[in-house]
Amino acid sequence: MHKTLVLTFHGIRSLLSPVMGQADSFAAHYAVDEHILRYSVRQAVAQGCCTTGGLVAGNPQCSVVLTFDDGLISDYEVAYGMLADTGAKATFFVTAGNVGVPGYCNKSHLRELADAGMEIASHGMHHIYLTTLSHEQVRSEIVNSKRMLEDL
Repeated sequence: MHKTLVLTFHGIRSLLSPVMGQADSFAAHYAVDEHILRYSVRQAVAQGCCTTGGLVAGNPQCSVVLTFDDGLISDYEVAYGMLADTGAKATFFVTAGNVGVPGYCNKSHLRELADAGMEIASHGMHHIYLTTLSHEQVRSEIVNSKRMLEDL
């Protein structure tokens, strides 16, 4: 049986993005140093790296999936360059309601990521726990975030 490791990153600490934590205090707590990310990306490429879409499609070469949560600016300023340098592809789960907010990716960042073959996926509209919402609120979070990201 083929097993796949999924690595999820919540922000990257770097000289390029020193104030990353101001955008999302949750991410600041879980952010990794850029050196750890660089090592992880190299190892993922060596093992066989793909997006979540590649995993779902059954890509037999997919041993590692790299994902980035929330759409933080460090994903674009730091992670994107590392991915591009190695030819790795990743999935960026973007909180649609934060697109363009200081500390987060804007529309042009997301378009550039997508044009480079990165997968852009929804992480909801407002980064809230869906289990605390009514059925209609959950539907709105999912449908509106997906629609907004597709419109980009």
